[in-house]
Amino acid sequence: MTSPINASISPLFFQIQNAQRMGQPSESAELNEPGLLIKPAKMPLTLETLPTELLSIMMRYLDGASLNTMRLVSSTLNQVATAIPVPIKITKRDELQETLIALIESKRKISTLTLCGEDFSDEDLQNLPASLHSLTLEGCVNITDAGLEHISRLTQLQHLDLSNCSLITDIGVEHVSRLTQLQQINLSHCAKITNAGLGHISRLTQLRQLGLLACDGITGLGLEHVSRLTQLQHLKLRYCRYINDTGLEHISGLTQLQELDLPGGDITDAGLEHVSKLTQLRHLYLSAPDHITDIGIEHISKLTQLQELYLLGSFHITDTGLEHISKLTQLQELDLSGSFRITDTGLEHIGKLKQLHWLDLSECDRITDVGLEPISRLAQLQYLNLEYCYGITEVGLALLSRLIPLLDLSS
Repeated sequence: MTSPINASISPLFFQIQNAQRMGQPSESAELNEPGLLIKPAKMPLTLETLPTELLSIMMRYLDGASLNTMRLVSSTLNQVATAIPVPIKITKRDELQETLIALIESKRKISTLTLCGEDFSDEDLQNLPASLHSLTLEGCVNITDAGLEHISRLTQLQHLDLSNCSLITDIGVEHVSRLTQLQQINLSHCAKITNAGLGHISRLTQLRQLGLLACDGITGLGLEHVSRLTQLQHLKLRYCRYINDTGLEHISGLTQLQELDLPGGDITDAGLEHVSKLTQLRHLYLSAPDHITDIGIEHISKLTQLQELYLLGSFHITDTGLEHISKLTQLQELDLSGSFRITDTGLEHIGKLKQLHWLDLSECDRITDVGLEPISRLAQLQYLNLEYCYGITEVGLALLSRLIPLLDLSS
């Protein structure tokens, strides 16, 4: 008997066959994915007649409840649905073992597990499923190095989030360094991790993403260890107070980097000269860059692939710096909030960034209505922040009415 699910979507079905078995495609067929030929069906089909590969792709878009419903339709759908890994999020300790046992009994694979909050301890990490590819322990403040020793047995892990696990030290990071398949690790707000911990991290040569926000135990010297992670694409160091120009020199050889979040602190124009060698950068974040001037911005202007640039609280940047920024023709997002030295002249340069769709000029109190004229020509602009720009009046805001895509204006 055809199920209601089959009946409702059967007109949309296609016969899918392997292109290698069929030889050359017919004129009426379309080649969708490599090796797959999609051919309009002459007769309506049912779910059960679709190839297992396609069923699996379709079911990955369903939530847990819908997957369970699919399992009840037929033995074929039960088999496919059971093989799909399930993401699990648990916030209470007493639910953990019960949930894991139920999933094991149903023969469901668990690929993603999130444990949140203070409820969990090292003991809870002893018997986690070996099938895990992703484990998030964000904010599990009672997890210690002993718990990470248990995690080190999960050899299939590719993603590990330990942010705000404040008891973790370099010893725990050494345990984690055995997980050689890791591609992402987040150690943000783990203040006890030092440069020695980064030495252990350097063994994870498959890493693509490394989060170290607010890790005050690491310094610029520690980034020498990070420089060995040649596959790294995303590096977050924001709020790390002891990162300096020396550290940026160490990571200047990470040519695959696409995202770099930096603290202001001790970084100077010389440090940004090292950053300018990272030619694949798409995103650059600098918070309160106290020692950055227009010279440093000139170095940044060499990053021609840059799409997002955040320069919050850039006290020393002037209109000359904005002229350098205008060379970044791929920019889509620009944050100049708190850059109180820039004037209407500088906004004339910003008006050349035709791809810009997000712009923050809050607390730039030297700009006036005159400066909004070039901004009003940014046809792609969707977000504009003008809070605490006291030189802006209703006359200037009226100029922005020509920005049809503008969805969010703060003033």
